Amino acid sequence: MFAVVTTMAIVGGCYAYLDYSLRHMQLDLSGLDVFLARLAATVEIATLTTPRCGSPAEYLPTGDQRREATMLYVATIVDLYKTTFGKLPNSIDDLDKLPSFDNADKLNGSQVRKSCSIHVDASGSYVLACGASIPPAKVMDDLLRKAGRIQRFYPLDRAEALYVPGAACP
Repeated sequence: MFAVVTTMAIVGGCYAYLDYSLRHMQLDLSGLDVFLARLAATVEIATLTTPRCGSPAEYLPTGDQRREATMLYVATIVDLYKTTFGKLPNSIDDLDKLPSFDNADKLNGSQVRKSCSIHVDASGSYVLACGASIPPAKVMDDLLRKAGRIQRFYPLDRAEALYVPGAACP
């Protein structure tokens, strides 16, 4: 008899607790928009290809392979920026508008913002240079005029740069 009364008291208490909890439960979905934005950015990064729209690429090393890897990484972030905002950034500082870039840049010790430069052409092509020695704007302009439709590294004025042609989409 004691066991039955104890069991009923426990079941009744659980029912009362559950009833009270469900009536006063507040569902907080305030962080859901941040989660969905990060998920969308992650999916977008995972589906990006460099280069886009079938532009051929030639990644023969011409210098420091670590610097070249950094330039390829930044080119992917620039592609994400263009996909997100519909235009190329005017400078590396514009990449701060991407929340994922700020986190990634912190992981890199802010090397990208301090050591990279982007030079954009009206055709949608751009030259990206990273490292201690950034080529002058005139040299980068000359490269934009003479480079073809192949994404590749070019040695420039004791430095190197990555040329990314504008999308050749139909």
